Amino acid sequence: MMDQERQILEYTAEYYRITVNDLVSSTRRRHIARPRQCAYLLCHELLRRGWSDIARTFGGRHHVTIMDGVQAVADRNDRREQAFLAAARAHFKRQMGF
Repeated sequence: MMDQERQILEYTAEYYRITVNDLVSSTRRRHIARPRQCAYLLCHELLRRGWSDIARTFGGRHHVTIMDGVQAVADRNDRREQAFLAAARAHFKRQMGF
């Protein structure tokens, strides 16, 4: 896992009050799965990582799982998720030079 990916995982975990291990685990619990899907999206958007690269970062998932997760975030249009994503984008663009 690259340092920038790790930063996205840590930021996501801290925001949602879960652990990085939760994000890369195989659990399908909603309170873990939804933040994980947001982290997929951030890795794809900010780091320009391919689906397979992101899948390896998240415990060796299938690349289609990553694609579906990113699409699920867009389809849900959840206010809390959108607020998190906006804050994360601003944070990483400002602080980390992404």
